[in-house]
Amino acid sequence: MPKIIIISNRLPVSVSVRNQKVYVTRSSGGLASGLEGAFKKYGLVWLGWPGGIYEEEQTQELVKQRLKKDNLYPVFLSADEGQNFYEGYSNSVLWPICHYFPQNVCYEHRFWESYEQVNQKFMHYLLDVYNLYEEGDIIWVHDYHLMLLPNILRKKLPTSTIGYFHHIPFPSFEIFRILRHRQELVWGLLGADLIGFHTHSDVHHFLSCTGRLAGLYHRLSELVINYRSIRVDAIPIGVDYNRLATATKRKAVQKQVQFYKEEFAGGKILLSIDRLDFSKGILQRLQAFRRFLQLNPDYMQKVTLVMVVVPSRDTVESYARLKREVDELVGNINSQYSTLTWRPILYLYKSQDFDTLCALYHLADVCLVTPLRDGMNLVSKEYVACSVDNRGVLVLSEMAGAAESLTQALRVNPFDIDDTATRIKEGLEMAEDEQASRMLELRANVKKYDSLQWFNNFMEQLQEVKQKQVAIYQKVLLKKDDDLIVRRFYNAKNRLIFLDYDGTLVSFTKHASEAQPDAEVLSIVKRLAEIPNNHVAIISGRHRLAMDEWLGDLKVEFLAEHGAWRKELGGRWRKLENLDDDWKTRIRPIMETYVERTPGSYIEEKSFSLAWHFRVTDNYLGNLRALELADTLQYITANLGLQILHGSKVIEIKSAKISKGSAAQSLMDRGRWDLVLAIGDDMTDEDTFKAVGPGAIRIKVGEPSANAEYVLSSVTDVRRLLTHLVEAGEKSVLAMDSKPHV
Repeated sequence: MPKIIIISNRLPVSVSVRNQKVYVTRSSGGLASGLEGAFKKYGLVWLGWPGGIYEEEQTQELVKQRLKKDNLYPVFLSADEGQNFYEGYSNSVLWPICHYFPQNVCYEHRFWESYEQVNQKFMHYLLDVYNLYEEGDIIWVHDYHLMLLPNILRKKLPTSTIGYFHHIPFPSFEIFRILRHRQELVWGLLGADLIGFHTHSDVHHFLSCTGRLAGLYHRLSELVINYRSIRVDAIPIGVDYNRLATATKRKAVQKQVQFYKEEFAGGKILLSIDRLDFSKGILQRLQAFRRFLQLNPDYMQKVTLVMVVVPSRDTVESYARLKREVDELVGNINSQYSTLTWRPILYLYKSQDFDTLCALYHLADVCLVTPLRDGMNLVSKEYVACSVDNRGVLVLSEMAGAAESLTQALRVNPFDIDDTATRIKEGLEMAEDEQASRMLELRANVKKYDSLQWFNNFMEQLQEVKQKQVAIYQKVLLKKDDDLIVRRFYNAKNRLIFLDYDGTLVSFTKHASEAQPDAEVLSIVKRLAEIPNNHVAIISGRHRLAMDEWLGDLKVEFLAEHGAWRKELGGRWRKLENLDDDWKTRIRPIMETYVERTPGSYIEEKSFSLAWHFRVTDNYLGNLRALELADTLQYITANLGLQILHGSKVIEIKSAKISKGSAAQSLMDRGRWDLVLAIGDDMTDEDTFKAVGPGAIRIKVGEPSANAEYVLSSVTDVRRLLTHLVEAGEKSVLAMDSKPHV
């Protein structure tokens, strides 16, 4: 197995240096826990900030040498970088945006500058580590602190295997577009081969942003950029189930369980565990608990909310304010409802060790996991793993990523205080057999999709993507293939050449009428057509009149409107027999409706087809409307003998009798050809590729095709190849002319 290099903002340990000695303690963070099993099993390498500011070279060297023993490699940040990159852009801009709190964003340009610089710094540190290992090693970048890093690495290591995982929510386009540097962030992630999220909603939001901000179209959650296939998928993280489940049987944990049983004197226990953050819904949860007590006074002195809040960023004013509000609300509830022998809330504002957490999980009758927004929230899964006796109820926010898989939990809208209060009561009063039934399913899910399964799933998908990339790259027209085609062209005596127009000879334009040929392409096609024994055919969906106007002076044959109209050299236009356009009166009003509903779209009418263009429409809206229109037309045209074509930013409907394939076949049948060449860029050209057969040279422009053995990336590459063929053809003519005549 190749070496896997994990890159995250923080290492899975915390480091302190005292008296020239390095002290290392294990981190309890979600990523550290999620990768602990894989780290031990596969000997991973981990790169990240060790915590603390160490600017002296001697101290840095001490930390490096100590961490290297554990395959850990530190990235050292300055005090300014810690403030501007971490506290600034990462946590004052990206965190609130991704959690749907744009009102909490605090942006300063120095934050962004530092974010760019630190992402670059991680790349330089990575290169030092990467060079120690083999070329096939895997780089796995984690989370929002390093969203620029995948593309930075792609530019530096173009053939490397790079994964990225986003551990917090990815917001909808309407929220994400608020960011000033939104495009840079999207393109940053697109440097990865596999981009992972916790939920399908996050996948949908990210793909929406790639369409709107990067102009990319995805098929089944896959994108292609410069021949490189990129997969985007939901791969939810798990917990170390076995470690948690077996911990409850340890003496240290059982001792704490007994202590808390006595402490609460047999009363019911509600449990909540959070880091201090506005996204966790702590205030709303307290309000719901107060509402529960108001509505259910009979539960007085019978239930206690054990609320663990882990300190976080409480030196930042907004977090310090949240802390004050939580303290005040806890104090108000306790002062209002407490008795001499009971207080409703046990508030623990400090981190708890692993044994204590396992004891609380095991003991809790109801676990309240009610964030306002959360990428996953592993507390819910940890609680389930520790419920080894199948008792207890999980009350889970529908805004947490875990809600997608933990379907047997009692789901709540955390903004609805009354709903949460009702669910608290439902959980406390749930019958034991229903608790067991729900918990068995929850535990089976958490056990099956544990942290190691998450790791393996991601790595398997990453390898699949790389294999697909290799298959695509094998079709890329490299110089050796270029030379082979040129030699075949040079030696051939009778050549038949099919050239598509839009997207092949000329680039796409905002409006179809603007795609007129420039001087370069006119010169290339003119020279190509004038070589003796070359038969050049422009085979296009374009209107015949446009072909005449733009290319009519060239010595080429035209197959216009997908073959509905044909014009031989020196001949006149002839249309395919038995065609009619009566169907237009029924179809056009439907397409006009979509023009009205889709700003920037328009209809192009041809002799025997109608095309709905949406090139200047908003990407997301255009693609959505195109799918709707295609579905509508599919239903209406089922028995009308019509065909729907999906082109580049266009939906076209035509008679099923018309096909580029049949048009190409008619030319194939008119002669004996030593060489057939076909170049096209969209789905309509697939018919041409099929017609000319595997013996021909078939080249797809843009994305690879199952029916073409070669692929070129752009119009520029097509023109380059055609220029080489022109030069080879002209040389072959000169070589023939120079031979002595007998």
